[in-house]
Amino acid sequence: MSGKKKRNDDAGGNGGAGASPTAAAGPVGTPAEEDDATVAEEGSEEADWTETFLSDPANDMMCAVDTEYIEDDFNLTGLEDLVPNFEYAVEIILNVEHENLTEKEQEVIHGNAERLYGLIHARFITTARGISLMAQKYVREEFGTCPRVLCDDQPVLPVGTSDLPEVDHVKLYCPSCKDIFHPHKSRYTQVDGAYFGSSFPQLFLMQYPEFVPAVTRDTYVPRVFGFRMASAAHTRTPRQESSAAARSGKREYEEPPSRKPPMQVNDYVGNGKAPLVKKFMDR
Repeated sequence: MSGKKKRNDDAGGNGGAGASPTAAAGPVGTPAEEDDATVAEEGSEEADWTETFLSDPANDMMCAVDTEYIEDDFNLTGLEDLVPNFEYAVEIILNVEHENLTEKEQEVIHGNAERLYGLIHARFITTARGISLMAQKYVREEFGTCPRVLCDDQPVLPVGTSDLPEVDHVKLYCPSCKDIFHPHKSRYTQVDGAYFGSSFPQLFLMQYPEFVPAVTRDTYVPRVFGFRMASAAHTRTPRQESSAAARSGKREYEEPPSRKPPMQVNDYVGNGKAPLVKKFMDR
């Protein structure tokens, strides 16, 4: 594509602008050897940013996105609206440095590059190649296991509650109980859930049905001295609701207890008690 070709041309132009100290000091090789050296140098630089980003312990649930996937502009469609300094961020990921930027500007653009890489990652792991890389992590239980006791250490998968960034941090989905949980390590609370997307676990299990656990109906049964508790024992009475609200500092409206209206004079007359009423009224 045009964008891909442009980035490659720019990278080639930067490489030919000035020779490195090593190249200047050493003998000049053939054009083929120089091309191979340039490709090897670009490859090592290319791995630097990705490896540095993924070396952060908070990002160890993410996999390395193929460079060819990032260079294809079609795969980045729509992300320019979600990431400021989009073009700069793409070039940072592809290890094209900009020396004319200030330190503050580079810091901002590197932050944009991290967001862009995360959003690209969410798309990449829905491809066959990306799912296969995540399957290797799943088998090694790098995402952790379900904290639910009856799931028996079922491996979990990362998932986002939204596909938009800065909505919520990543969660863990258990294929056994089909519920989501907070990560067991606090460092993952800094990882955006949009870097994995809301569809990844479902697509992963569709690609690898052998990882779908057998259906289990095991649930914890509360017992008292070995006897199973009645279902009514798990519901609150109105008095318990009021006590709980008082302990939590909440005041709820309570209907006053119904009272029998005071008996009127006519009621006494109708009950044959008129003499008593007359005697009382004569006082």
